[in-house]
Amino acid sequence: MTDDWRGRLQAEIDKRGTSYRRLSLDAGLGEAYVSELYRLGKDPTIGNLTKIAQTLNVSVAYLMTGADVSREDEEFLSILAELPDAEREALRRLIQAARRPPPSNPEPAS
Repeated sequence: MTDDWRGRLQAEIDKRGTSYRRLSLDAGLGEAYVSELYRLGKDPTIGNLTKIAQTLNVSVAYLMTGADVSREDEEFLSILAELPDAEREALRRLIQAARRPPPSNPEPAS
């Protein structure tokens, strides 16, 4: 596996046998967009990287980190990222509370 997003993107492009131009057009970007990521060392916006990932049917998380994340998990993370800090913290506490085992009830004294 490659150590950076450009390497993972290149591996996905190679695996599909597509060109930079074709990927750029299929993702709805300018025809030279993907080529410029490599040739000019540009960094994509998260929106454009999302379009590329969707076109390749991989997650943005995979391209960025190499970690395979399900579409459902990626959707959840996207929703979570859009929440205000206070709501995100409240949801984190709720999830943590739901993961804890229920308190054990001691046996009543006879």
